[in-house]
Amino acid sequence: MRRLLTSLLLLSAAPVWALSGMSSEIGYADNARLLRASSVWNLDQRWLSGAGWHLAPQVHAGIGVWSGTATQKNTIAEVFVAPSVRYRPNASSGQQPYVEAGLGAHLISESRLDDQRDLGANLLLSEHLGVGVVFGDRSQYDLSYRFQHMDNAGQRATNPGLNAHQVRLLYNY
Repeated sequence: MRRLLTSLLLLSAAPVWALSGMSSEIGYADNARLLRASSVWNLDQRWLSGAGWHLAPQVHAGIGVWSGTATQKNTIAEVFVAPSVRYRPNASSGQQPYVEAGLGAHLISESRLDDQRDLGANLLLSEHLGVGVVFGDRSQYDLSYRFQHMDNAGQRATNPGLNAHQVRLLYNY
């Protein structure tokens, strides 16, 4: 629990002037519900720009709560950092579809989700793929679906992992 509080403190000390937006997510993962809130930093870089599209890096950092749905379920707190890259149009207004891929690190308060699932470690690594659309007169809204796989990357022999389906709503400042 001390590591979780330290991580929350470090996240709150992130540079406020670089903050690009805030997001919230709901999801379902192998007999668990997920609820997350995160801060988003658009890194204002364009990679491989051409043919009207480019790659744009982002970083999401936030907190979450998982709730097991089996008997003897636990509620788990989470702190995470997840850099990602989006393939999106060069436009700055109107509807802009994108695809996204990323990696993440998740520190969870306990490894046992319920009586049937022990994730094996408190540090999980993740990868995700997503699709979404940015819209609004200032491109301020972002709605997406993501598939995410999380596991302990072989830290322990017990490594069942989780496969999560998530819907995210992001507001860009």
